[in-house]
Amino acid sequence: LGWLEDQCVTDSTTDAAGAPIGLEAGSDWLYVVPWGFKKLLVWISESYGGQGTDIYVTENGVDCPNESELTLPAVLNDTFRIAYHNEYWAAMADAVSGHGVNVRGYFVWSLIDNFE
Repeated sequence: LGWLEDQCVTDSTTDAAGAPIGLEAGSDWLYVVPWGFKKLLVWISESYGGQGTDIYVTENGVDCPNESELTLPAVLNDTFRIAYHNEYWAAMADAVSGHGVNVRGYFVWSLIDNFE
């Protein structure tokens, strides 16, 4: 069995009405879904011991759509990733302040991680 069957999850990029769940990233399987990140953090906290559970986000990031077609100044400005992290950090802050989730660390994924 693969992880989809083993974990009893549904892998979908659309909601029940067929609308995209978020903005599509550079990879066709990756979408920007900060509300899903918040939901996951709350679920982990509630499922694994509540507010006393330390959570470390060990890798979070996104690839930019059509980045190879952008000009160098546009790539360096990197507004897509800036917005991504702002939205994900806001969702994480809401999970922490609104739901008592105990996030102790957050580590950003970067291209350099591919050269480990």
